[in-house]
Amino acid sequence: SQCCSEQEEINPYSKKLIRASYSSILSGQGSTIQQGVIRIYDVESHFSNTYPVKFSYLRNLDSISQISVGNFLYLCGEQGSFDSGSAFIRFDLASPVKSVAILVNSIYRHDKPSLAIFKKDFIVAVGGKNSVNCEIFHKTSNKWRKLPDLPEERYGAGLINDDKFDCIYSFGGYNHSEKKYCRTVFKLNLKSGVSWDTLIIKNSSLLARGFFALSRNQSNDSIMLFGGKTDDKTSSNQLIEFDFPNKSAMMHEFTLDKPCCFDVNSVAEFENRQYIIDDDNIVHKISKRVAKSEIILAFDNEEQGIDKSMNNYNYESNKSSIVAE
Repeated sequence: SQCCSEQEEINPYSKKLIRASYSSILSGQGSTIQQGVIRIYDVESHFSNTYPVKFSYLRNLDSISQISVGNFLYLCGEQGSFDSGSAFIRFDLASPVKSVAILVNSIYRHDKPSLAIFKKDFIVAVGGKNSVNCEIFHKTSNKWRKLPDLPEERYGAGLINDDKFDCIYSFGGYNHSEKKYCRTVFKLNLKSGVSWDTLIIKNSSLLARGFFALSRNQSNDSIMLFGGKTDDKTSSNQLIEFDFPNKSAMMHEFTLDKPCCFDVNSVAEFENRQYIIDDDNIVHKISKRVAKSEIILAFDNEEQGIDKSMNNYNYESNKSSIVAE
Protein backbone atom coordinates (compact mmCIF):
# COMPACT_ATOMS: atom_id res chain seq x y z
CA SER A 1 0.00 0.00 0.00
CA GLN A 2 1.17 3.55 -0.67
CA CYS A 3 1.65 5.84 2.30
CA CYS A 4 1.34 9.14 0.49
CA SER A 5 -1.29 10.65 -1.76
CA GLU A 6 -1.75 13.46 -4.24
CA GLN A 7 -3.60 15.31 -1.50
CA GLU A 8 -0.33 15.74 0.35
CA GLU A 9 1.16 17.62 -2.61
CA ILE A 10 -1.80 19.94 -3.34
CA ASN A 11 -2.81 20.70 0.26
CA PRO A 12 0.31 22.02 2.03
CA TYR A 13 0.10 23.04 5.68
CA SER A 14 3.10 25.37 5.55
CA LYS A 15 1.14 28.20 7.20
CA LYS A 16 -0.01 26.12 10.14
CA LEU A 17 1.49 25.26 13.51
CA ILE A 18 0.63 21.67 14.46
CA ARG A 19 1.08 19.93 17.79
CA ALA A 20 -0.17 16.60 19.13
CA SER A 21 -0.46 16.08 22.89
CA TYR A 22 -2.52 14.66 25.71
CA SER A 23 -4.73 17.21 27.46
CA SER A 24 -6.74 17.10 30.68
CA ILE A 25 -10.43 17.76 30.00
CA LEU A 26 -13.65 17.40 31.96
CA SER A 27 -15.77 14.36 31.14
CA GLY A 28 -19.57 14.37 31.14
CA GLN A 29 -19.49 13.00 34.70
CA GLY A 30 -17.41 15.93 35.93
CA SER A 31 -14.16 14.00 36.34
CA THR A 32 -10.86 14.84 34.61
CA ILE A 33 -9.65 12.54 31.86
CA GLN A 34 -6.64 12.53 29.54
CA GLN A 35 -7.75 13.19 25.97
CA GLY A 36 -5.49 12.97 22.94
CA VAL A 37 -5.68 16.18 20.90
CA ILE A 38 -4.17 17.74 17.81
CA ARG A 39 -4.00 21.53 17.86
CA ILE A 40 -3.73 23.46 14.61
CA TYR A 41 -3.08 27.19 14.45
CA ASP A 42 -3.28 29.01 11.10
CA VAL A 43 -0.77 31.88 11.11
CA GLU A 44 -2.50 33.61 8.19
CA SER A 45 -6.05 33.68 9.57
CA HIS A 46 -4.97 33.53 13.27
CA PHE A 47 -7.60 30.85 13.79
CA SER A 48 -6.84 27.89 16.03
CA ASN A 49 -8.74 24.69 16.63
CA THR A 50 -8.32 21.64 18.82
CA TYR A 51 -9.39 18.18 17.66
CA PRO A 52 -9.80 15.11 19.90
CA VAL A 53 -7.99 12.05 18.52
CA LYS A 54 -6.99 8.53 19.51
CA PHE A 55 -3.23 7.97 19.61
CA SER A 56 -3.66 4.28 18.79
CA TYR A 57 -1.75 2.27 21.42
CA LEU A 58 0.43 5.22 22.53
CA ARG A 59 -0.37 5.63 26.22
CA ASN A 60 1.76 8.77 26.44
CA LEU A 61 3.92 10.86 24.14
CA ASP A 62 6.96 11.18 26.43
CA SER A 63 9.26 9.30 24.02
CA ILE A 64 7.49 10.37 20.83
CA SER A 65 8.72 12.89 18.25
CA GLN A 66 6.45 14.40 15.63
CA ILE A 67 6.79 15.97 12.21
CA SER A 68 4.24 17.25 9.70
CA VAL A 69 4.60 16.56 5.98
CA GLY A 70 1.97 18.25 3.83
CA ASN A 71 -1.41 17.47 5.38
CA PHE A 72 -0.04 14.51 7.36
CA LEU A 73 1.33 14.42 10.91
CA TYR A 74 3.75 11.58 11.75
CA LEU A 75 4.55 10.36 15.27
CA CYS A 76 7.59 8.16 15.95
CA GLY A 77 9.15 6.84 19.15
CA GLU A 78 9.68 3.87 21.41
CA GLN A 79 6.60 2.06 22.67
CA GLY A 80 5.79 -1.53 23.61
CA SER A 81 8.30 -4.41 23.76
CA PHE A 82 11.99 -3.54 23.53
CA ASP A 83 12.66 -5.57 20.38
CA SER A 84 9.78 -4.10 18.37
CA GLY A 85 11.54 -0.98 17.11
CA SER A 86 9.65 2.31 17.43
CA ALA A 87 5.97 3.00 16.96
CA PHE A 88 5.15 4.92 13.79
CA ILE A 89 1.69 6.34 13.12
CA ARG A 90 0.24 8.98 10.81
CA PHE A 91 -2.71 11.34 11.05
CA ASP A 92 -4.48 12.81 8.02
CA LEU A 93 -5.02 16.44 9.03
CA ALA A 94 -7.31 17.05 6.06
CA SER A 95 -9.73 14.37 7.26
CA PRO A 96 -12.66 15.71 9.33
CA VAL A 97 -11.94 13.05 11.99
CA LYS A 98 -8.13 13.25 11.67
CA SER A 99 -8.03 9.54 10.77
CA VAL A 100 -5.01 7.55 11.95
CA ALA A 101 -2.95 4.95 10.08
CA ILE A 102 -0.68 2.54 11.92
CA LEU A 103 2.49 2.28 9.83
CA VAL A 104 5.27 -0.28 9.96
CA ASN A 105 7.52 0.05 13.03
CA SER A 106 11.01 1.44 12.59
CA ILE A 107 14.04 -0.86 12.70
CA TYR A 108 15.59 0.71 15.80
CA ARG A 109 14.16 1.73 19.13
CA HIS A 110 14.25 5.54 19.44
CA ASP A 111 13.42 7.57 22.55
CA LYS A 112 12.39 10.94 21.09
CA PRO A 113 14.48 10.85 17.90
CA SER A 114 15.32 13.88 15.78
CA LEU A 115 13.15 13.85 12.63
CA ALA A 116 13.49 15.55 9.24
CA ILE A 117 11.84 15.44 5.83
CA PHE A 118 13.97 14.57 2.82
CA LYS A 119 12.80 15.20 -0.76
CA LYS A 120 9.14 15.04 0.31
CA ASP A 121 8.96 11.25 0.07
CA PHE A 122 11.34 10.34 2.93
CA ILE A 123 11.41 10.82 6.70
CA VAL A 124 14.76 10.54 8.52
CA ALA A 125 14.89 9.40 12.17
CA VAL A 126 18.16 10.07 13.98
CA GLY A 127 19.28 8.93 17.42
CA GLY A 128 17.30 9.87 20.49
CA LYS A 129 18.04 9.43 24.17
CA ASN A 130 21.07 7.12 24.65
CA SER A 131 20.98 6.17 20.96
CA VAL A 132 23.19 6.76 17.92
CA ASN A 133 21.09 4.65 15.52
CA CYS A 134 19.75 6.30 12.37
CA GLU A 135 17.33 5.21 9.64
CA ILE A 136 15.21 6.52 6.79
CA PHE A 137 11.57 5.77 5.87
CA HIS A 138 10.37 5.74 2.26
CA LYS A 139 6.70 6.72 2.29
CA THR A 140 5.83 5.26 -1.11
CA SER A 141 7.24 1.78 -0.43
CA ASN A 142 6.39 1.89 3.30
CA LYS A 143 9.87 0.60 4.23
CA TRP A 144 12.66 1.61 6.61
CA ARG A 145 16.37 1.45 5.71
CA LYS A 146 19.36 1.72 8.05
CA LEU A 147 21.69 4.71 7.89
CA PRO A 148 25.20 5.14 9.38
CA ASP A 149 25.24 5.61 13.16
CA LEU A 150 25.98 9.01 14.67
CA PRO A 151 29.55 9.46 15.99
CA GLU A 152 28.00 10.17 19.42
CA GLU A 153 24.64 10.64 21.12
CA ARG A 154 22.79 13.86 20.24
CA TYR A 155 19.56 13.84 22.31
CA GLY A 156 17.31 16.78 21.47
CA ALA A 157 19.37 17.77 18.43
CA GLY A 158 17.95 19.80 15.57
CA LEU A 159 17.82 17.98 12.24
CA ILE A 160 17.45 19.73 8.90
CA ASN A 161 17.54 18.60 5.28
CA ASP A 162 19.41 19.95 2.24
CA ASP A 163 17.62 18.36 -0.71
CA LYS A 164 19.78 20.14 -3.29
CA PHE A 165 22.94 18.43 -2.08
CA ASP A 166 21.31 15.22 -0.78
CA CYS A 167 22.40 15.92 2.79
CA ILE A 168 21.02 16.19 6.30
CA TYR A 169 22.60 18.15 9.18
CA SER A 170 22.41 17.58 12.93
CA PHE A 171 22.80 20.62 15.22
CA GLY A 172 23.54 20.51 18.95
CA GLY A 173 21.89 17.94 21.23
CA TYR A 174 22.80 16.44 24.60
CA ASN A 175 25.42 13.73 25.17
CA HIS A 176 24.65 11.80 28.36
CA SER A 177 28.12 10.20 28.47
CA GLU A 178 29.87 13.58 28.48
CA LYS A 179 27.01 15.28 30.35
CA LYS A 180 26.99 18.34 28.12
CA TYR A 181 25.37 19.86 25.06
CA CYS A 182 27.32 19.43 21.84
CA ARG A 183 28.60 22.37 19.81
CA THR A 184 29.57 20.61 16.58
CA VAL A 185 27.47 20.08 13.46
CA PHE A 186 27.23 16.64 11.84
CA LYS A 187 26.58 16.16 8.12
CA LEU A 188 25.48 13.02 6.28
CA ASN A 189 25.26 12.64 2.50
CA LEU A 190 22.29 10.32 1.98
CA LYS A 191 23.50 9.16 -1.44
CA SER A 192 27.22 8.62 -1.00
CA GLY A 193 27.97 8.98 2.69
CA VAL A 194 29.15 5.94 4.65
CA SER A 195 29.60 7.96 7.85
CA TRP A 196 28.73 11.34 9.34
CA ASP A 197 31.18 14.19 8.77
CA THR A 198 31.95 16.78 11.46
CA LEU A 199 31.94 20.39 10.28
CA ILE A 200 34.38 22.97 11.64
CA ILE A 201 32.29 25.92 12.82
CA LYS A 202 33.20 29.49 13.83
CA ASN A 203 31.69 30.49 17.21
CA SER A 204 30.53 26.91 17.65
CA SER A 205 29.82 27.39 21.38
CA LEU A 206 26.61 29.22 20.41
CA LEU A 207 25.27 25.95 18.98
CA ALA A 208 25.70 24.02 22.24
CA ARG A 209 22.02 23.54 23.03
CA GLY A 210 19.13 21.13 22.64
CA PHE A 211 15.33 21.09 22.27
CA PHE A 212 15.27 24.30 20.26
CA ALA A 213 13.16 25.28 17.26
CA LEU A 214 14.95 25.20 13.92
CA SER A 215 14.15 26.69 10.52
CA ARG A 216 15.98 27.37 7.27
CA ASN A 217 16.06 30.63 5.33
CA GLN A 218 16.50 29.69 1.68
CA SER A 219 17.11 33.27 0.51
CA ASN A 220 20.43 33.68 2.33
CA ASP A 221 21.13 30.00 3.08
CA SER A 222 21.06 30.31 6.84
CA ILE A 223 19.58 28.41 9.76
CA MET A 224 17.76 30.00 12.71
CA LEU A 225 17.89 28.34 16.14
CA PHE A 226 15.27 29.55 18.62
CA GLY A 227 15.68 29.17 22.41
CA GLY A 228 16.35 25.70 23.81
CA LYS A 229 18.27 24.20 26.73
CA THR A 230 21.95 24.91 27.37
CA ASP A 231 24.52 23.65 29.88
CA ASP A 232 23.76 26.52 32.26
CA LYS A 233 20.10 27.26 31.45
CA THR A 234 16.98 25.07 31.49
CA SER A 235 15.51 27.36 28.82
CA SER A 236 16.80 30.21 26.69
CA ASN A 237 15.42 33.23 24.83
CA GLN A 238 18.39 33.46 22.45
CA LEU A 239 18.14 33.62 18.66
CA ILE A 240 21.15 32.06 16.94
CA GLU A 241 21.77 32.26 13.19
CA PHE A 242 24.02 29.77 11.43
CA ASP A 243 25.47 30.88 8.10
CA PHE A 244 25.95 27.87 5.83
CA PRO A 245 28.38 29.37 3.26
CA ASN A 246 30.70 30.73 5.98
CA LYS A 247 29.99 27.94 8.50
CA SER A 248 29.73 30.42 11.33
CA ALA A 249 27.24 31.13 14.11
CA MET A 250 26.12 34.50 15.48
CA MET A 251 23.74 35.63 18.21
CA HIS A 252 21.09 38.23 17.40
CA GLU A 253 20.70 41.20 19.75
CA PHE A 254 16.92 40.82 19.86
CA THR A 255 15.50 37.81 21.68
CA LEU A 256 12.34 35.81 22.23
CA ASP A 257 9.94 37.46 24.69
CA LYS A 258 10.54 34.71 27.22
CA PRO A 259 12.96 31.81 27.72
CA CYS A 260 11.52 28.64 26.24
CA CYS A 261 12.18 25.14 24.96
CA PHE A 262 10.74 23.31 21.99
CA ASP A 263 9.86 19.68 22.48
CA VAL A 264 8.17 19.82 19.05
CA ASN A 265 9.81 21.65 16.15
CA SER A 266 6.71 23.17 14.56
CA VAL A 267 7.55 26.23 12.45
CA ALA A 268 5.32 28.14 10.03
CA GLU A 269 6.07 31.12 7.79
CA PHE A 270 3.90 33.93 6.47
CA GLU A 271 4.80 37.37 5.06
CA ASN A 272 8.51 37.02 5.92
CA ARG A 273 7.70 36.20 9.53
CA GLN A 274 8.31 32.94 11.33
CA TYR A 275 5.92 31.46 13.87
CA ILE A 276 6.92 28.86 16.46
CA ILE A 277 5.14 27.16 19.37
CA ASP A 278 7.02 26.48 22.61
CA ASP A 279 6.57 23.83 25.31
CA ASP A 280 4.17 26.10 27.21
CA ASN A 281 1.91 26.14 24.14
CA ILE A 282 2.73 29.81 23.49
CA VAL A 283 3.00 31.05 19.89
CA HIS A 284 5.89 33.40 19.05
CA LYS A 285 6.10 35.61 15.95
CA ILE A 286 9.61 36.52 14.82
CA SER A 287 10.50 39.10 12.20
CA LYS A 288 14.22 39.22 11.50
CA ARG A 289 13.73 42.13 9.08
CA VAL A 290 12.60 44.47 11.87
CA ALA A 291 14.51 42.61 14.61
CA LYS A 292 11.41 41.91 16.65
CA SER A 293 9.85 38.97 18.45
CA GLU A 294 6.46 38.95 20.14
CA ILE A 295 4.01 36.57 21.75
CA ILE A 296 0.76 36.61 19.80
CA LEU A 297 -1.37 33.83 21.24
CA ALA A 298 -1.58 31.22 23.95
CA PHE A 299 -2.12 28.10 21.88
CA ASP A 300 -4.51 26.70 24.50
CA ASN A 301 -6.82 29.67 24.41
CA GLU A 302 -9.50 27.64 22.63
CA GLU A 303 -9.22 24.57 24.84
CA GLN A 304 -12.90 24.89 25.65
CA GLY A 305 -13.64 25.04 21.93
CA ILE A 306 -12.87 21.38 21.22
CA ASP A 307 -15.25 20.11 18.58
CA LYS A 308 -17.64 18.16 20.82
CA SER A 309 -19.23 16.44 17.84
CA MET A 310 -15.97 14.52 17.37
CA ASN A 311 -15.59 13.34 20.97
CA ASN A 312 -17.36 10.08 20.35
CA TYR A 313 -16.21 9.20 16.85
CA ASN A 314 -15.46 5.52 16.34
CA TYR A 315 -11.71 5.05 16.25
CA GLU A 316 -11.87 1.51 14.89
CA SER A 317 -14.01 2.51 11.92
CA ASN A 318 -11.54 5.27 10.98
CA LYS A 319 -8.34 3.29 11.41
CA SER A 320 -6.43 1.99 8.42
CA SER A 321 -3.71 -0.56 9.12
CA ILE A 322 -0.80 -0.68 6.70
CA VAL A 323 1.18 -3.88 6.66
CA ALA A 324 4.78 -3.98 5.53
CA GLU A 325 5.60 -6.13 2.57
